[in-house]
Amino acid sequence: EKKMYRVTIYRNELMIAKFIEDIISQAVGKARKIGQSGDQVYIHEVIQTSDGHFDEVECTLKTTI
Repeated sequence: EKKMYRVTIYRNELMIAKFIEDIISQAVGKARKIGQSGDQVYIHEVIQTSDGHFDEVECTLKTTI
């Protein structure tokens, strides 16, 4: 199993981006590059299982850009 971070960015309640990063600082940095002021960002810790699927662990960060 490998710990990763799934990021979703919402603008006006519409998802505009979704991606996965290995390191939380990279996830936050990429979200700031993609997002605009007022966007909602959710970062969930996920575990990648040996069969390649992702299991969500918890919401690590919820913030507004």
